[in-house]
Amino acid sequence: MHETNYLKNRWWRVMKVDFLKQALTLAELRKGHCAPNPSVGAVIVKDDKVLATGYHWGAGHPHAEVMALNQLSPSLSRNADLYVTLEPCCHHGKTPPCTDAIIQSGITRVFYGLKDPDIRVSSKGVAALLAAGIACIHLQLPEIERFYQSYRYWQIYQKPYVTAKLALSFDGKIAGAHGKPVKISNTIADEFTHQQRKLADALLTTARTVYHDDPQLNVRLPAELLQKPVYVLDRTLSISDKAKIFTTAERLTLFHSDKVSEDKISHYQNKGAICIPVPEMGAKNLLSWESILNEIGKAGVQDLWVEAGTTCFESLALANCLQQAYLYFSPVYIGFEGISAFLTMQNLFAKVQKSSWQILGQDAVCQLIWHGEA
Repeated sequence: MHETNYLKNRWWRVMKVDFLKQALTLAELRKGHCAPNPSVGAVIVKDDKVLATGYHWGAGHPHAEVMALNQLSPSLSRNADLYVTLEPCCHHGKTPPCTDAIIQSGITRVFYGLKDPDIRVSSKGVAALLAAGIACIHLQLPEIERFYQSYRYWQIYQKPYVTAKLALSFDGKIAGAHGKPVKISNTIADEFTHQQRKLADALLTTARTVYHDDPQLNVRLPAELLQKPVYVLDRTLSISDKAKIFTTAERLTLFHSDKVSEDKISHYQNKGAICIPVPEMGAKNLLSWESILNEIGKAGVQDLWVEAGTTCFESLALANCLQQAYLYFSPVYIGFEGISAFLTMQNLFAKVQKSSWQILGQDAVCQLIWHGEA
């Protein structure tokens, strides 16, 4: 069958798509753990039978294609098909090019889900395989497009794809009087939050949230306890060095004003924190989101999960730095003395492109997308 006619055969395409979805399931296993690399899954098939599978564990580890190929002898991989979620790489990084391993293996066809937006790879990986006589078929799937939206965004803008979470009571409050913590979301919604933390490359909060809530900001699921890199906006460097995040974060970074004294900076550095100065902006002397997100992007963070209060949420949205948000609505009443979720609604949600709802126990969660997919 000629390559251009493959996609016209519906039965053929359904079968091939199924193998590519298996590769996506493998890629999902390491989402949030591979940055600055993308998470990738691969499946090797011969005579419509899966021979080997692989996924990228993290930067410096073998890529998904190589992990799968290493499980097979040359006689088994010869004339087999490779299904991979992302176009195979063709450049030398911490590991050799995957295209070299594929060519040497005797693989005859490669089905891939997304053309790599990395300019070092984009179309070049496919070109290298085609030059070696290996057929390359691009099977586009909405699931794979969504899976790589943050990777694609980071490649284009060199900034993280930012998602913020905010839990609201029935009367629109996020905390009690004077910021006193109040349990709002239920246990099902809490588990959803921890799943989102797991999928993120890093988490961000504010000094105010640390002061009021003293959060752990790690991943706590029934069978998993994971640490994540944590960023804190702390303009004056005032958080307690006894805060939980000093021990629960995989790596702690404090963004502070460039006017903070060297003595303060040294104190937190001696406690193991990374301190990054940021210019202040506007009449309120808020830290520059542009500078903050540039720094986080330089660290290779593609997915950034934000858990903070309404000031942080609003400033992100109004600065056009928020791509996505989850608003949790819970049947809890706090009262008029509580802290309101939004000080002003004007222009805050005007640019939302898409919204959807899901029910988590008695809570309702609204997903808002500001800028869509990159």
